[in-house]
Amino acid sequence: MKFPFQSLASLPDSINRRDGRYSSFQVFTYAAEPLSPERGDCLRSPTSFRSSSWNSSTAIDSRFAYSPAEVAKFAWVFSADYCRPIAWQMSVVQIEHSQTSERGKLKIGGLSNPQLSTIDRKMKCETCTAYMAECPGHFGHLELAKPMFHIGFTKTVLTILQCVCFNCSKILADEVHSVLKRIYDEHCLRLGLNPKFARPDWTILQELLIPPPADDLTHQLAMIVRHIDNLRRQERNGSPEHIISESAQVLQFHLATYFDNKLPGQPRATHKSVVTPDPNINIDELGVPWSIALNLTYPETVTPYNIDRLRELVEYGPHPPPGKTGCKYIVRDDGLRLDLRYLKKSCDHHLELGYKVERRLHDGDYVLFNRQPSLHKMSIMGHRIKIMPHSTFRLNLSVTSPNNADFDGDEMNLHVPQSFETRADVLELMMVPKCIVSLQSNKPVMGILQDALLGCCKITKRDTFIEKDVFMNMLMWWEDFDGEIPRPAILKPRPLWTGKEVFNLIIPKRINLLRNSSWHRESERGFLTPGDTQVQVEKGERLSGTLCKKTLGTSAWSLIHVLCIQVLNKAREEDGNSGQRCLSGSNNLKAMGTAGSKGSFINISQMIGCVGQQNVEGKRIPFGFTGTTLPHFTKDNFGPESHGFVENWYLRGLTPQEFFFHAMGSREGHIDTTVKTSENGYIQRRLVQAVVDIMVKYEGTVRNSLGCVIQFLYGEDGMDAVQ
Repeated sequence: MKFPFQSLASLPDSINRRDGRYSSFQVFTYAAEPLSPERGDCLRSPTSFRSSSWNSSTAIDSRFAYSPAEVAKFAWVFSADYCRPIAWQMSVVQIEHSQTSERGKLKIGGLSNPQLSTIDRKMKCETCTAYMAECPGHFGHLELAKPMFHIGFTKTVLTILQCVCFNCSKILADEVHSVLKRIYDEHCLRLGLNPKFARPDWTILQELLIPPPADDLTHQLAMIVRHIDNLRRQERNGSPEHIISESAQVLQFHLATYFDNKLPGQPRATHKSVVTPDPNINIDELGVPWSIALNLTYPETVTPYNIDRLRELVEYGPHPPPGKTGCKYIVRDDGLRLDLRYLKKSCDHHLELGYKVERRLHDGDYVLFNRQPSLHKMSIMGHRIKIMPHSTFRLNLSVTSPNNADFDGDEMNLHVPQSFETRADVLELMMVPKCIVSLQSNKPVMGILQDALLGCCKITKRDTFIEKDVFMNMLMWWEDFDGEIPRPAILKPRPLWTGKEVFNLIIPKRINLLRNSSWHRESERGFLTPGDTQVQVEKGERLSGTLCKKTLGTSAWSLIHVLCIQVLNKAREEDGNSGQRCLSGSNNLKAMGTAGSKGSFINISQMIGCVGQQNVEGKRIPFGFTGTTLPHFTKDNFGPESHGFVENWYLRGLTPQEFFFHAMGSREGHIDTTVKTSENGYIQRRLVQAVVDIMVKYEGTVRNSLGCVIQFLYGEDGMDAVQ
């Protein structure tokens, strides 16, 4: 057997369910007939199976060498989890014990049985005799004490029971299994099931597939094994019926929890798409494409206050006119769900108080917007949607910082609340204006950046004057304009306003600030500096100074103050400063670095000065060979060049040894971004699950679900950092 896709009926007799060579395949395809190159059938790569259809007239693909091995056509593909015989075929061992080890060794018949896989790099798997890196892992099976419901097939079981008997609701799983088991094969065909591969009684669990070890689900499986042993012991001892029933319910709960953690969940009212920037929307707004707004729905209850509006949406139906959204379903008070696509009569569109109308989204609806991985509270925030053309989500640039998002193809998730309670939580707790301040550091996590920050820097310089037409255009973008136009700084020969006057219009009147700009020199002292580097704001009036990232954007104690990481390298700084002094004030790179909108002086220094010292784990490059870092250097050389100092700059180019050292520092950054992010996120998730029942009550005390007081006053002062 050389091909993984093969009919189970054609497997040799020597391969039974204890053989591990085929235990790792969860999906099998049933073949129809072999392919033949003489007949014109082609041999393709595995990727082409998904994108093309097989037929006898297809020409031979010349990109792949012809093989005389017999290959079969695809007939269909199905999942082995639904087919009980294939689940037995995949199993290599029966699990009987909840313990994973005994006397320092893996326990035979336990959840870490050596036949499932090996978690030790020096040990071989007892099934495939391969080491950990080559072993794909094998499945075992666990026989349940009683038949149990599979949460993935509850709706299917209910539908089948309704087809078989109308009086079988709310009965035990073993009774359901006995009912489904008596269904004849010809009746299975009428139900749309192939009895050879998917009988109805297989939807009731009697055995449980056990995955290979090295997963946290092993702890939950150990709990399931203990409850199975407890249930069997109670049945052997003749315990009362209500005790056995309660134990069976506990086992059913743990099985449902196991599948909830195992199976990926996908909410119904959600959508994922690429995110792109839009500086013309507010920070709490989200641009949503029309295609998404017409697909997602929100259930709105009919009341005397909205019945007229909902009637209009129902009249539009699933095919509204341009510019309208309409609705898709009507849910009556008895639970009957009506699809408007098939209701042609106007009398069927009748609405009554208490009905629910699943309308499509419109401007102003509150939604949740999330980017994975969700590492902190601000990773998922509330937005007001604004339906816009094109096919991507539109996001204000200031909101990208807490989401750690950029616009190079990042995807983000949209979640539509499905109840008034959820909408209230989004509106009161999760909206963007209420998530600006971080609970971790009591500092904002978003502010003005990039082109807006560069524009603030340029507009507040001393030599910046604005013409009347440009000034009036700026006032049109100001939502809170009260109609009072400030007097121009220059009247003749034509009116001109300074950039400082424009900025004074948007500063709150209660703000007072005295701070130096990022390029302020220590030699410049006093209230009036020659370089206009001291920013003074008194009662909302900016008296002097040029705004930059230090006073406006992303540094501590600014108007939008956020924590900034300082990168110190004295040699690079001195070399870079000498290069920056050679750049003119009109240089675009220098302008962006001065304003702090994009890049920094460190980047400019590395372009025209020197790249500087490369560090790995906070230290200079250590010896990798015997007494040397690279073969390019002599032994016991402790000079700066041999330990990671890059003397050249990017415009000149790096030498081979400098390129190696630079790659070592960059590799550490990539590892921190990929590996450590997932590890830290998983640790945080487990910590959150451990304290999920602890909450702050209305009187300010911190208590758990049992009412035990953890803290009499939250934070010892009762203050919410977000507010």
